[in-house]
Amino acid sequence: MTHRGTVFPATPFHVEEDCNTIKKAFKGFGTDEEAVINVVTARDNDQRQKIKEQYKVLFGKDLIKELKSELKGDFEDVIVSLMQTPEVLHAEHVKKAIKGAGTNEDALIEIFVSINNCHSNIGILLDTYQKVHGKTMADDLRSDVKGDFGELILGLISGQREDNLHVDVDKAQRDAQDLIAAGIGQKGTDEDVFIRILNTRSYPQLKHTFKIYDSIAPNDLVTDIKKEFKGDLEKALLAIVSAVRDMPGFFAEILKDSMKALGTDEKTLTRVIVTRSEYDLADIKRAYQRKYNKDLAEAVKKDTSGDYRKALLAIIG
Repeated sequence: MTHRGTVFPATPFHVEEDCNTIKKAFKGFGTDEEAVINVVTARDNDQRQKIKEQYKVLFGKDLIKELKSELKGDFEDVIVSLMQTPEVLHAEHVKKAIKGAGTNEDALIEIFVSINNCHSNIGILLDTYQKVHGKTMADDLRSDVKGDFGELILGLISGQREDNLHVDVDKAQRDAQDLIAAGIGQKGTDEDVFIRILNTRSYPQLKHTFKIYDSIAPNDLVTDIKKEFKGDLEKALLAIVSAVRDMPGFFAEILKDSMKALGTDEKTLTRVIVTRSEYDLADIKRAYQRKYNKDLAEAVKKDTSGDYRKALLAIIG
């Protein structure tokens, strides 16, 4: 498989040398942020985990705690995020999205829609969440997401998505017709049919279903979802359609929105760039260029500053 991320393992890799470099960066007056960026952004996650373990052995200190006390703001957020394992980081993001007053529905949609194209990913996330937070994710979500949107989100984490890569054309035909009948084909909308099909079929299967839908319905599926649904459920269904059709394009759009208008949504910007860095950030960069005729690194450079900007640009490459 070709590596579609922008962060690769460092070769050669000298774990003790890296630990010493970081320790030295913390010494004296102020922190040598440049040194921290050079080590942390230029190692892959496996290597960072080794650095974390070795740092404890060498200095008896928890590296994450040290980073939190030495760094601050968005820069701290990006470096600490890089030092977490992907599953712990995702679990943290879910917890943050449902913590306190109000829920960050957009973050939940983005996390579950992108992780949900593979069965095993969701299982690892659920186990990690319970380990870290001592409660099941479903229990925490249940008290936070309600109605049809809640049903869709709980369905996304239920592990019921088929993971076969083979497309059943007859089933796609039936599903497309069922979606038409449940939406534009009747007065009112049968939300359950949309939720069931979009929550349980594999992404390749859904891709084919959507293609058939667009060819047999008077309008395309996106237009019909916008007509039939509203609020968070509409957003979630549109996100699934977008991710199924073009995952890198889905993330390019999220990044574009995070840098839109007044102020930057740094939390989203950091989350996407860090979580996709070893997975498909190179594809997302290409999708961004294709969709917006603009270089992702240029957009980030214009919208951020200081060490935070340096760290993000180092990851984007």
